[in-house]
Amino acid sequence: VATNQGMLYENSVRSSSWRSLFANPRRMPLLCIEVMRPRGGRGVLSDHFICAGDVNGYFTMIAVSKTCCGPWLEWKAHEKRLMGIFLGRQDEENQVFSTDVSGEVKWWIVPCKDMLDGKVKQEPALKAKMRSPFKMRILGVDFCRASMLVICGDKNGSIMAFRYHGGSTSSEEPLDLTILMQHKHNVSPVSFLRSRGNDEVVSGGGDGKLYTYKVIPSSRKEGEPGHEALCQVGIHIEKRIAAIEEQVEMGDGATYIGGFQSSDFLVWNVTENCEVIKISCGGWKRPHSLYMGEEGASFAHVRDHVIHVQQLEPRDKSAQVLHSAFSNALTPSFHGQEIHSTIIVPTRCLGKGDGAPPCLVITGAEDGYVRYSEWEPDCATAGHFKLCASGIIGECVAGAQVRSLSYSGHKEAQGAYVTAVGAKEVVMVWKIVYNSSSEEEGCLQCELISTKEPKGGLRPKMKKVSAKDQVTDLRHLAVDTFVYKVDGSTDVIFMLVSSADASVKVTALQVDRRTGSTKWHNKVCDLVNGSRNPTLSIRWKEIESLGTSVAFTGSTDGAICCWDTSMAINSFKNALAKGEDHQCIEISPLKKFQGVHASGVNSLALKVSASEGLGQLQARVVSGGDDQALHAKEVRFRVLDGSSGGVAMTSDRGAHVANSHYSALRSVWTDGTFVLSTGLDQRLNISRLFDDEKQVLRLELLSRMAVEAGETEALSAFMDEDLCYVALAGRGLSIMQVALSSRGPPKNL
Repeated sequence: VATNQGMLYENSVRSSSWRSLFANPRRMPLLCIEVMRPRGGRGVLSDHFICAGDVNGYFTMIAVSKTCCGPWLEWKAHEKRLMGIFLGRQDEENQVFSTDVSGEVKWWIVPCKDMLDGKVKQEPALKAKMRSPFKMRILGVDFCRASMLVICGDKNGSIMAFRYHGGSTSSEEPLDLTILMQHKHNVSPVSFLRSRGNDEVVSGGGDGKLYTYKVIPSSRKEGEPGHEALCQVGIHIEKRIAAIEEQVEMGDGATYIGGFQSSDFLVWNVTENCEVIKISCGGWKRPHSLYMGEEGASFAHVRDHVIHVQQLEPRDKSAQVLHSAFSNALTPSFHGQEIHSTIIVPTRCLGKGDGAPPCLVITGAEDGYVRYSEWEPDCATAGHFKLCASGIIGECVAGAQVRSLSYSGHKEAQGAYVTAVGAKEVVMVWKIVYNSSSEEEGCLQCELISTKEPKGGLRPKMKKVSAKDQVTDLRHLAVDTFVYKVDGSTDVIFMLVSSADASVKVTALQVDRRTGSTKWHNKVCDLVNGSRNPTLSIRWKEIESLGTSVAFTGSTDGAICCWDTSMAINSFKNALAKGEDHQCIEISPLKKFQGVHASGVNSLALKVSASEGLGQLQARVVSGGDDQALHAKEVRFRVLDGSSGGVAMTSDRGAHVANSHYSALRSVWTDGTFVLSTGLDQRLNISRLFDDEKQVLRLELLSRMAVEAGETEALSAFMDEDLCYVALAGRGLSIMQVALSSRGPPKNL
């Protein structure tokens, strides 16, 4: 740590012990520091050296060992402020570059071996000097030995290279400028610059772009003047990081980028396309230090006069993921933006065998990606889950944000369908199945089935077509689906979708599994006369053996509607079997429950049980809203006689818990007996739904648990005997295993 009083201190993070290393005799601020570990290894006098530059242009090398420390060499390197020190990375000699405020660069050879051996001090040798034609401060320097070029980047985004002619070059004459690319990173600082051998150079800047170049030799003959060129061979635009500071391939085989986005520091896994960690640090203008290497990474920053250190290390090479050693949060593989929807299912439902990870988690977020991850309990760390595999199912068209996900499969069909809806009325459908081939056995195979875009295409928010006709760019808010198997090769995916214009519709996607062809049926059924406000949540269930399907919808006005979609679905199935056109049917709700919540119904959960012999249905629907309340309702139906499969409501009753959470309740789940809920308070509430001695429906809170993921707004769960596997998502992803039993209270395992 260097101070504005010219003091230099060292701290051991493990022992939190401080010691003073150096006091500038001129009492002038130290502007830059760098640690040099000589290639010769440890020596008699020193383990390593710290290079420091001050405001008067002096360069000081401090020898540091476990037992002693002190200044070893000091010289006047620049006439103006010494602003940067950069170590040579490819040369065998111990070399260092220094820069000042006017764009001057000097290349020094430091006799580190003599220092290590305890020999007489030798003065550093000036190998070469360079000067920026723009007289702008240089922020990055490296030497490309293969092409004998010194590569520099300045604070206005320009890249330049200087030709070094070996021993024939005079140290007093500036090197020739042979390559100049002005404002390559717009006018943003070049914050990252590396030469990687084989004439390859990588630069990163405050514009969030990483460029890869190849040095193209000049066609000059020996002895004639000529110029090389940097040919751009690659570009990576990282939209999650505005100012790139480092790129490295770590020991887990993945490539990581570190940098800043506004006031936060981020580490981004480029290979897995996910955010590893976000640290609120005040932005790149605050004092900070970053180290990234194969063995891990460390980030330190100053805030409120306190130095905060965050260490990251590869946790499991087979998982290819980085985790924070200081956090128990299971959030290494989330999207980098808020997750709006998540689904957790047992892997055995997709054909995974015994001994495989038990949980498959699917997430959809604002970044437009739908991802999957496999988890299993970590035997080495009690209470933790281990990430076994992860990847991308797909990306929505034009990066449209994912608002809602639905998972549907058929007992006789192999695999399942994942449906995503969200911004710009985009609907995406993928099929997922575990690969059974010998080469990739056990890998999740993801196939895009179909994409549905609005009629007008992906257009601006509002486009005036004529005085009477306006086309609005809507977004879908919620979706639920189920699959109908027509024959041995054809599936129909029925979708109940709500939009921001308050419409709720049933559409269908016909899939020929043999040929891969698909057909959309956009007008199966319209749900009308419900709420005039947009519908935020949907739950839909088909009881195929009875030919019956019922749905519940929750809207922004706090109302919940109950719908019988049986006649419309059965009519479509009959028309499909006969090869006839289906006429769109409009249905009204069986009942509208007004004022269930004081504001929007953010989430619904539904469990339907059937008494087939009696022709009766019981539906238990749980809802949560912005009013922090948890509501449960039990609705009973009687199946009508005839082929329509329709139902009539016979009774309903409810239970209500006000202020169930400390803030808005965002997601709920139920199996008909246990109720799980979560909200922005980062709590998982576990309740029991039961009849008391007076046969009154009750909701009883059993347990409240803290959630690692921030601002949780999505919850999904499944039961495996008495164990409940829970996925909670928001600003991160947390996996929990809870023991639920009617014989005792819940236990967080």
